[in-house]
Amino acid sequence: MVVDLEIDVVPSFGYGWSHADGRRLPEPRQFQLKISKVGIGHWTGLVTTRDHPFEGRLVVLTQRHRPWDGAVNVVVNNAEPSTSIYGFATVDPDLAVAR
Repeated sequence: MVVDLEIDVVPSFGYGWSHADGRRLPEPRQFQLKISKVGIGHWTGLVTTRDHPFEGRLVVLTQRHRPWDGAVNVVVNNAEPSTSIYGFATVDPDLAVAR
């Protein structure tokens, strides 16, 4: 489903944040994500937070826990998949999901 919604994404350490090649990076600061596509348990959008390291990048969030509690896996995509970034975050648990 195509949507137009902006949400806050609050990174958390989880198992840490890393590049696709395994290099670790510090937990990023909170960012806004303009959701453009929603599926069952996943959301895709662009980071809109100005001066954020992820600004303008495509992000995919996937539901981490059942039952739904707002915890998500995060993939920050680059043009080159080998430079994508992986981590964990929380979003508003009222964001609709298939429960």
